[in-house]
Amino acid sequence: GGEDVYGIGACRPTMGEYRRALCSDGDSVFIDTGRAREEAGDIARPLTEGHQRKEQIRSFGEYLLHSTDKDAVKQGTTFFKSVGMALFDVVIADAVHKKALQNNIGHDIAM
Repeated sequence: GGEDVYGIGACRPTMGEYRRALCSDGDSVFIDTGRAREEAGDIARPLTEGHQRKEQIRSFGEYLLHSTDKDAVKQGTTFFKSVGMALFDVVIADAVHKKALQNNIGHDIAM
């Protein structure tokens, strides 16, 4: 299989967590939201410097919904960059809350 690299943070164009070539060298580059192309330095710099083309960077949602060969991504180097999105936090919180209700736990926690 391939190597997976996850970047969580460094959400400004001037910030970066990884060497510049990581995004350019990756076989698959995924982002959590479209705005990561402009907001995350690890993505924005390779794009503006011409080391990466916008079309080479896909959202993970697009991949999950539309990829016909999901196993192919396992073969190469995959880079996933997240800048975060409040909607993701709400969806996860809702799922955790529903699971807690199903298991009858968490009722005694004071807010």
